[in-house]
This record gives sequence, structure tokens and C-alpha cells, in this order.
Amino acid sequence: MEHPSKPSEASATPWRSDVFRRAHIKLTVSYMVVMLIVTAIFSVALYFNLTNDLRESVGGSLRGEINQERFFEDRSQGILGVLLLVDGVILVVSTVTSYLFAGYTLKPIKMMMMVQERFTADAAHELRTPLAVIQTQIEVLLRGQETLSTKTQQTLASVLDETKSLTTITEDLLVLAREDATTKPFAMDAVLISDVIAEAIRDVQAIAQSKDIELKFEHASSIKVRGNRNGLKRIFMNLLDNALKYTNPGGHVEVFVEKTSSNMIAISISDDGVGVSKTDLSHIFDRFYKADNARQSSGSGLGLSIVKQLVESYGGSLALKSDLHRGTTVTLRFILSSS
Repeated sequence: MEHPSKPSEASATPWRSDVFRRAHIKLTVSYMVVMLIVTAIFSVALYFNLTNDLRESVGGSLRGEINQERFFEDRSQGILGVLLLVDGVILVVSTVTSYLFAGYTLKPIKMMMMVQERFTADAAHELRTPLAVIQTQIEVLLRGQETLSTKTQQTLASVLDETKSLTTITEDLLVLAREDATTKPFAMDAVLISDVIAEAIRDVQAIAQSKDIELKFEHASSIKVRGNRNGLKRIFMNLLDNALKYTNPGGHVEVFVEKTSSNMIAISISDDGVGVSKTDLSHIFDRFYKADNARQSSGSGLGLSIVKQLVESYGGSLALKSDLHRGTTVTLRFILSSS
């Protein structure tokens, strides 16, 4: 099995390039603002000093109040013009210098992030095989339950659950590693979105039934979007799993699909669960971030980050609205396929 392609500085991924591009611009502007403030203060102080010296020298060398004022104004304007010219040159130089210095400042951070991504990909890849072996061996042991004590069965079942959780985290890390390492555009297919959602709903139906949650799906027929079928299913599996996980027994989860324009489709997944606080809402798509009401769950905090990255890779967008203790609505927008 091949390792995920390793990121290199020469082939930065779109996600990382976009992050560092914004950081580069912000840092450049910050450096420029500091330099311009210093330059402005120095120029103003220099202007007043020079004009004061000029006024004193004019008073002692020229006769006549009109001649003095005219001479002073001419010389003051000349000084101001020179200072503005110098400030313009400093602005150009500071722009170039700030841009270069910002890049130099960000370089070690970029290198550290690439090392971290490489380590994450390698570690996740190496963990897959031993986790699969452990899970298989435990499942084999549990098949012979009649030879095991009740305590041993409970221990093995607990170990199996934790192994499955680790396997899920490993798979999530590999997905992110592949997304980060991808420099080529994704191959887009025409995917019938209702089939993908229906398949994801069938996979989570048992969870909904175990919690007595009503799962509704309303959609228009024959709507196709641009994307990858496996990636789209992963998106809806993650979102439906979250909706069911944080909806109380007896609650409701609804999936609604509608065409919003000639080339766009909107898909909303709503629940009446615990909701997300405003504090958590701004970080909800960050990697490994878990909201306060999710910290006791077995999730990795990677699901929504993967969803966001996949949606954007298909040219779509993602928005999340939530009220604490009242529920959450996730709205996805995808480009319709022309075929």
C-alpha cells in the first residue's frame, strides 16, 4: 500500500497555499502600517523643526513682513514637497521590504506545518494495519463467547469499541492527509445526489431507530451535482452521524434538498438537538476541535473539518447555524452538473 503523497514546499496544496497567502498579506500590511506610522511621525517632527528654523533665519535676514511671509511659504512648500517625495519612496521600499520580510517570517512556520502533515500521514498509514489486525483478532475471540467469562467478554467488547474509534480517527487523518497532499484538481463526476443521501440515511437508520429519532428526507428527483460519489457519501454520513449523536431520543432530523438557481443546489440537514454555543460556533470547523457538549463523545473532532474541505474541493460552500438547546442546521451548496 502506498503512502500518501508527501507535501513539499514547491507544490503547496490549495488549502495550505490559501492559508499562507492570507497570512502573508496580513503580515505584510501589519509591517507596512508600523513603518508608515514611524515615517509619518518622523516626517511631521522634521517638518516642524525645519520650518521653525527657517522662520527664525528668515526673520533675521529679510526686511518687510510681506517678503518674509512669501519667502517662508515658498520654502515651507519646498520642504513639504521633498518630505512627501521621500515618504513616497519609503512607501514603495517598505512595501517590498514588508512583503519579503513577511515571507521570511512565515517560512519556518510553513516548514513546521509541512513536517506535521507528513508525520500525521505517515503515522496514520502505519497504524492502519496493526489496528485492523487487533480488531480482527478481538472479533474472532468474541465469536467463542461460550468459552469466555462475562468479565472477559466485557473487556474484549470495550477494547473492540476503542479499536474501532482509533480506526475511525486513523481513517479521518488519512483523508485529511490525502486532501492536503492533493495538488491536482479533483475528477468531477455527475452524481445523483438523492441516491447518495438515501444511501447514507440507510446506513445510519439503525442509529436513528435505536434513539427513536424520526429521520425525514425531502428532495427533488433527478438532481445531479459535480463531485465524487464516495466523497459526497462521506460528507452526508458525517453530518447525519453528528445530527443523530447530538439529538435527544424522540427528536427529529430532516434532510431537505432544493434547487436554488439554474446552476446551484442547497441541501439542509436540520435537527432539534442540543445545539452549539456561539463560542464554539466560530471554531466548529477547526481540526480536532470539539464543542463543550461533545467532549464526552468518542469523536475525533475531525469530521466537520473533513466535510468542509471536501465540500470546498467540489466548488461548494458550507454554512452552519445553531441555537443552544434548540438545534442545528447545516446548509450545503453544490454546483449542478450540466450532464
